[in-house]
This record gives sequence, C-alpha cells and structure tokens, in this order.
Amino acid sequence: RDVVVGGKSAEILRDLGVLSVYVPDCPPGALYASLCGTTSVDAAEDTDDHPWQRNAAEQDSSSLIEANLDKLFAQPVTQHFAQLRDFRVSASRSSLDVSDQLQQLLRSSSQLTSRGLLSCLWMEHHLAQHFDVMRGYFLMESGEVMHHVCTTIFAKFESFETWHSSIALNAIFHTALTEIQHEKLCSKLSMEDTKLEFVNGQRVLHGVRLMYRVEWPLTLLLGPTVQAEYNKAFNFLLHIKQAKWAVDSIVLRNVDIPDISKSIGLHRIQLLRARIMHAVNAIHDYFFTRILHSLGQEFQRSIQQARDLDELQQMQAAYLEALKDRCLLQEKAGVARAAIMKILAISVQFRANWFALIRTGAGYVPSRIIIEEDFRTIYHNFAKCHTFLLSLLATLTKRGVHGHLESLVSALGPWHQDPPPLWQTPELS
Repeated sequence: RDVVVGGKSAEILRDLGVLSVYVPDCPPGALYASLCGTTSVDAAEDTDDHPWQRNAAEQDSSSLIEANLDKLFAQPVTQHFAQLRDFRVSASRSSLDVSDQLQQLLRSSSQLTSRGLLSCLWMEHHLAQHFDVMRGYFLMESGEVMHHVCTTIFAKFESFETWHSSIALNAIFHTALTEIQHEKLCSKLSMEDTKLEFVNGQRVLHGVRLMYRVEWPLTLLLGPTVQAEYNKAFNFLLHIKQAKWAVDSIVLRNVDIPDISKSIGLHRIQLLRARIMHAVNAIHDYFFTRILHSLGQEFQRSIQQARDLDELQQMQAAYLEALKDRCLLQEKAGVARAAIMKILAISVQFRANWFALIRTGAGYVPSRIIIEEDFRTIYHNFAKCHTFLLSLLATLTKRGVHGHLESLVSALGPWHQDPPPLWQTPELS
C-alpha cells in the first residue's frame, strides 16, 4: 500500500512540477547502494553465525533470489527506483530475504514522497483554509457570517422577492457576502436552487445547495462527489436555520387587532409560539453544538495526523459518514428525520399565518373562523408531531440505535409532560 500511494504522490508532485522541491533528488545508485549495504551486512552476520553456509557463498548465482527480483520488477516501477533493475545478488547473499530488504527501502522512500505531497497541499495549496470553507459555509460553523447570509435570503420571503432562477439566488448570496466583507469568496463559492419549488405559494429550500470551485489537485479531496455529501448536511441545516429565524422574528408584544384578540386569544398564540420555539431551539442547539462542533473538532485533530493523501481521503470519508449518521441523513433514519422536518415546516407555517393575521397593507383582514381554524390546525399538527418524535427518539435511544440522540430527547422532554391543551377539540365552537 505505501509503495502504491507513494507512486501516486510522486506522479502528482511531478505533474505539479515540484517533485524535486518536496522530495530530495536521489543520486543515481543511492537506493541500490543502500540495498547492497544492508544485504552485505546481513550476509556477513548470517555467514558468521552459520559457517555451513559459506560453501553456498562460493556459488555464482542464486536462482531463488533471481526469481524474487524478477517478481519484484515484473511490472514497470517509477523512475525514482529504476536503478534497481540491474541489481544482481551473488551467492554470498543466498540466505537473505532480499525481497524484505527491498520492500523496506521502497516503503521508506514512498513514505517520504507521500509526506512531501501533504506538505505541498498544506503549504502551497492552503488545504487547511479550504477545509475551513467547507465547514464554515457548507456546515455553517461560521456562525456570524452564515447568520447574515441566511437572514438575507429568508428576508426575501417576507418581502415576496423570492428568486425565480439560480442566477438570482446566487446574486442574493454574493450580495450578502459582500456586505460582511467576504467578497473574496464570491469567485469560488456560489449558491443555486436546483428545484425552484413553491408549496402553497411559498418558496421552499429543498433544492438549495452550495458549490465551491477548487483547482486540481484539491479536487481529489473536495471534488463534486464530496461536495454533494456536504450539501446533504447543508440543506438539512438550512431548514433548521429557517425554522429558527421564523419563530425568532415574530414579535407578539403590543399587538392589537380588533375582533381577533377576543375571538382567538393572543395569549394562546403566544403559548403556541413558545412551544414551537422550545422544540426548534432544542433541535437547533443539538445539531449545531453537540454534533457539528464536536465532530468538527475530532476531524480537525485527525487530519493533522494523516501520513499520506489516501489516509486523508479516508479520514474525510469517515467524517462525512459520521456526519450523515448524526444528522439523521441516512435512509434508516428517514422516519426520525421526516418528523423533525415536519416540526420545522410547522414553525415556518406558523410565521406565515401570523403575518397574514396582522397584514393590513392591502386592507385585507381574514375572518375569525379562518384564522382560528389555521392556528387550531397548526397546534394539533405540532402536538402530534412533537409527541411522535419524542416517542420515536426515546425508543431508538433505549434500543442502542443512535444513542447520541439521548441529549435531544432530554432537551425536547419538558413539553412532553402533558401540557394543558391550547385548543380542546379540533371542531370550532
């Protein structure tokens, strides 16, 4: 494995034109001399310990070792090791396992080449900064930056200025980046909506994703396939951010709407908002703090210990797999994820109903029956989803499946202690 990875690393460094910079030139015959020196010392020690082998040392050649060498060099090797082709072993070394000696020397040179490639990626191609972009934007760990970006995008819902093409969405995204002095990323980072869906007259975010342009050889680590995995988490986190923005942006103080306050009761609406906010905050804090932050720290520490490009790719694959598992993005967790998405959608619907209630710009005030029915439906849907989600997560935790969800169960728990219903029956009185 080390030899294969070392060969790949040498090819990449050669194509980049920096092979001699990160891997010191090997003088002609240096590796050959190292092999001869090692085998000579071992041969001398071996014949001293076993005098009966000295007769074999007088032979002209060893067919066994010749066969081993032919096997080792049956396939073309890199130019770095080409000087070994002419190596022949005398009979004085017939008792040695030359194959092991060769493997050790090749492994040592390969590891040197692999470390040279990693040094090139870290120093010249600033790999650490690219990983920071993936975590900061795709996984929203850059809290202040992504809060501004998300708020700018979500604000378009309120003003009914939603995008009708990916070009318009990308323009909104780049404007938000420029406002917080991150315009340097505009040339590499873009946003698009692959579905452009509307549900009940409102834009939905299921097709929104980020794209990050990187040059070769960084595409080996952050290519389209890897970005697709990051985007699965990004879209899920974007829905959580939208739900939190929806409930946080509602202000219920000093609201006075004739005939509405008495018939529906703003106090009940305030209580419903508090229950929805509690669930959304629990979900938000769990995924952004206990999952993303902890996994990100583990990944950051692990990549510093990588010995070669192949190992670095495996570490990132393991990180993304753990991310999918913890964020319930795997198929086996589809039911739990659907319940969470339902609660997030309810929070967005609650906000839409609230602003429909207080909107007076067009002189339209919904009837009491319509408004009460809307909030009654939201309440009953939320109560059923919340109870189902809590029961499901508790069951999964007890069975040892997704044990990490125990903290989310605890955070969601208080509202599950049979709170007094806000609307007693689904029928209108």
